[in-house]
Amino acid sequence: MRGYYQCLLQALQEGWGGVAATVVASENPAYVAEKMYCDARGQVRWQPDSAALAEKLAGILRDSPPREPSLVEVKEVGRVYVEPVGLGPHVLILGGGHVSQALAKVLAILRYETTVVDDRPEFANQTIFPTAARVICDDFREVLAHYPFTGNTFVVIVTRGHRHDYTCLQAVIDKPAGYIGMIGSRRKVNAVFQALEEEGVAKEKLSSVHAPIGLDIGAQAPEEIAVSIAAEIIAVNNQTRGERLDPTWLQKVVAVEEPAAIATVVRVRGSAPRQAGARMLVLAGGQIFGSVGGGCGEAEVRLAAMNVIRSGQPRMVSLNLTRDLAEDEGMICGGLMDVFVEPLRG
Repeated sequence: MRGYYQCLLQALQEGWGGVAATVVASENPAYVAEKMYCDARGQVRWQPDSAALAEKLAGILRDSPPREPSLVEVKEVGRVYVEPVGLGPHVLILGGGHVSQALAKVLAILRYETTVVDDRPEFANQTIFPTAARVICDDFREVLAHYPFTGNTFVVIVTRGHRHDYTCLQAVIDKPAGYIGMIGSRRKVNAVFQALEEEGVAKEKLSSVHAPIGLDIGAQAPEEIAVSIAAEIIAVNNQTRGERLDPTWLQKVVAVEEPAAIATVVRVRGSAPRQAGARMLVLAGGQIFGSVGGGCGEAEVRLAAMNVIRSGQPRMVSLNLTRDLAEDEGMICGGLMDVFVEPLRG
């Protein structure tokens, strides 16, 4: 599967996140460890040889793109680990005014990829937004109708007026975005929400919108508002993101020539040292790169990985980090972790 990890590395280097799926359990042994990856544009960049399996995996990634790493049951396939792929949230800034300009600078410091949209050429240009990955000058509704939303898309609505904010929120409220925030006073926000409710938008969806946008730090100036928005994005991202792929780790995987195995945390219950998405590369000689938590649990995964390298067969390792064991090892965790271990082939 070196080719798969090379595909992920290339996509990240190009600035494209996306969504990925790995079959971790199936009644069909040929399906286990098969993978699919679609980038944020919806382009399939890696898929199984089996057309039937590819269709099933494409369906879950297309219809229910994951906002966080999770295990899902797929009919006629089995248990599938799905995850967003990206270095951090991709922030879609709708509006090119002073707040947007300040926000783009703050997000650049955080190394969050941004796309800015405005329908005014004097605001939608790379000169004003030198740190943005993309700047789009077009009608908001037209852009949002075709934009590749995923659970890793964070939407910031800061246009120049009530009418455009309403248009943008109406266009994105049903999209699979990981975060939607809209600027404005509570009076303006309530007016927009009421109008959308009258159009049939459920209150539950509107209640998930962060509006007024940003953490309440008493921000007044555009730069202060930008900081409050960035802080809220960080908070939401850290609550749901799981563990992100490290390009340096991917480079190591791609470069390895000797037999190896990869261990991926696919589910965590309770308190655990690492979250879903944490990965560890184990070489035939016993060296490891990355971590799935350290201590006795990681030692057990390493041993399982050595067996996987010898047998060539993937397996699931379930770790029960009970309170007594955690305390004996000087750990403060005591949860359960499921770790999928697969040989690194090809």
